[in-house]
Amino acid sequence: MVGHGELLALCCFTVDGIEFVEYWRDGALVVAIDTSMPQEQANRGGTEPDLLVEQMRRVGLFGKDSGDWHHRGLDLLHEVAG
Repeated sequence: MVGHGELLALCCFTVDGIEFVEYWRDGALVVAIDTSMPQEQANRGGTEPDLLVEQMRRVGLFGKDSGDWHHRGLDLLHEVAG
């Protein structure tokens, strides 16, 4: 739940062909996701690494063939932000 006055940033970017999603709140990293290895978000840092797990499931990031499609991060951004 977002409180009044909180600053949020949700971003998706690609590094060397790997797509990442980061969620920031008030200048602190909340969760960082490597969409090619979504089960490893707890190892990427952030204060609440499991915050977006339900949204990740809804867009199919944990599916066995999830590594075969592009723009997984953008699908997640859309699921979180609407």
